[in-house]
Amino acid sequence: ITYKAVSSFDPEIDLSNQSGRVSKLGNETHFLFFGLYPGTTYSFTIRASTAKGFGPPATNQFTTKISAPSMPAYELETPLNQTDNTVTVILKPAHSRGAPVRYGEEVWAGSRETEMKIKLINFSGVFSRDLPETSVS
Repeated sequence: ITYKAVSSFDPEIDLSNQSGRVSKLGNETHFLFFGLYPGTTYSFTIRASTAKGFGPPATNQFTTKISAPSMPAYELETPLNQTDNTVTVILKPAHSRGAPVRYGEEVWAGSRETEMKIKLINFSGVFSRDLPETSVS
């Protein structure tokens, strides 16, 4: 059995080390490939051999599943900095788990009368926003 990564949903993944060859005995009926990347298409070629040589190859492609992105742990602390009318929080990037993160979470700040929606797309860093005095409680 030979296998090779063909493509991935995540363009940042290095596929050059995702290939190999496995030899199995004729009475073995399955083999578990592990360490594959999520959201990646692999080409598998299987050939049987006898004392007369190799038979024709059978090739098929399979794509590993992807999962929804996960968020890193946040400590349950107060924001990085708070004043009477500002809040600064640290934002960490999502873990992609097989595909690029294209859409971020929406952060709502303030009360019903003065709330602001902030859309974040795979943002990492410190975010600071001046809030109207009535929106900080």
